[in-house]
Amino acid sequence: MGESVAGRLFSVLDAFEGGGPAALRLTDIAARTGLPAPTALRLVRELVAWGGLERGADGRYRLGLRPPAHATAYGKVLLAGPPEELPRHTRHTVVSPGLLAGQLARVREAGLAVCAEEFRLGEVSVAAPVRGPSGTVAALGVTVPTGVPLERVAAAVREAALRVRPPEPSPA
Repeated sequence: MGESVAGRLFSVLDAFEGGGPAALRLTDIAARTGLPAPTALRLVRELVAWGGLERGADGRYRLGLRPPAHATAYGKVLLAGPPEELPRHTRHTVVSPGLLAGQLARVREAGLAVCAEEFRLGEVSVAAPVRGPSGTVAALGVTVPTGVPLERVAAAVREAALRVRPPEPSPA
């Protein structure tokens, strides 16, 4: 009996582990998973539709973020640029690519992202980058109820992110 569909989907997601490039071509995904290219394409398309993967303008795929990255502080720390589609989740969600690009630049400069009720009313997310030798490797943050004083939250998140030491990539 062959591998399950779920197992194949997980193998596509696993192709992005291991310290390799963050964005992969379909041929790279097929090679890393051992799946035939048509099967890999079908699974990749399903994962893109679901939000588990994102397809860049260069045709490469990268891990997607659910909930959408543009509406959370965690996502704004990790996004390189505005996604192609910006769905509105609340009346506060930033959906203008130009406005979002400006926010992302400020997040990179400040090392902190704050999203007030952009994904869910009544919530504010605060996140800071976790940096490794090659740049940002993760985002560390918290989600708190609207109205919580953010000065102490932001300072604690920033300090915690500075203390995280990502593992060094293993030699190939």
